[in-house]
Amino acid sequence: MQLTAREITDETVKDSQRRVKGRGRSPASRSNLRPRAKGQPSLNPGGRPKKEFKLAEMARQHAIAALATLVDVMQDKTATPASRVSAASEVLDRAFGRAPQAMKVNVEASFSEQFEAFVRTINARSSRAASSSAIG
Repeated sequence: MQLTAREITDETVKDSQRRVKGRGRSPASRSNLRPRAKGQPSLNPGGRPKKEFKLAEMARQHAIAALATLVDVMQDKTATPASRVSAASEVLDRAFGRAPQAMKVNVEASFSEQFEAFVRTINARSSRAASSSAIG
């Protein structure tokens, strides 16, 4: 049943919601899954079936045209600013890679403390190696 926007009323929306609610759980929903018991063998011992996906190869055939389209949108003065910026961003990402993401790091030890711990570790390893070579 194909409805146009004018034909959709509150009643048709409520009717469709009633039909969906009455169906119950889908057998494909995640709520029907149970975790594997400890020690139980894998439920899929062969793993995911191996298929040859040629998607990347097919996409590479259109890479030049796609880049040309991005450049056309970027240079089109009648295009919306958002689409021009988006196209420019994509071109730059492909040319130079994505910009590095900022990372917040909380360091509680100073560099000198870390360096001293590193030197102690190296000294301990070298003294163990020297003592084991003297014994053998």
